[in-house]
Amino acid sequence: MCDPGFHTNNATSATTCTPCDGGFYSTGATAVCSTCEAGMYSIAGQAACAPCKPGFYAASTGSPICTQCRQGFFSLDGASSCELAGTGHYLQPANDTISLPCPRGVACSGGREMPLPQRNFWADRNKGPSLSTHLFECMRKTCTGAVASAQNKSTCWTIDDDGA
Repeated sequence: MCDPGFHTNNATSATTCTPCDGGFYSTGATAVCSTCEAGMYSIAGQAACAPCKPGFYAASTGSPICTQCRQGFFSLDGASSCELAGTGHYLQPANDTISLPCPRGVACSGGREMPLPQRNFWADRNKGPSLSTHLFECMRKTCTGAVASAQNKSTCWTIDDDGA
């Protein structure tokens, strides 16, 4: 038998061990390499396949690498495809291949849409893109949902229907 990550090379002799190719693995208990499933990958000579990390995917079986999701799409651990963020989620601004649940006080329509503060909340985007740490509830319940004014970051202001 061969060590994990290797298989016997029947073309020459049963005693010659050869590393499994990328996308394949061997536990050492068999003479042949097994194929990694979709969502998993391996480099040559591995005893097991590893799941693709979030933001990456392996669409087919026997993959030697994981491919990064294209901009605006995300994936979970061990994914075989990427998808847009669903309703109630948004893509993390610093790394838009990671989907996050919408925090309290924010409306998320999914996809590539930027989350918007709901009525009686405002976001200070001057402090960064993180909604969970820069989202504030208005002291007076008159705010229709807004972002901070560059001149006055401490009060709520409203956005009229015409964008003014």
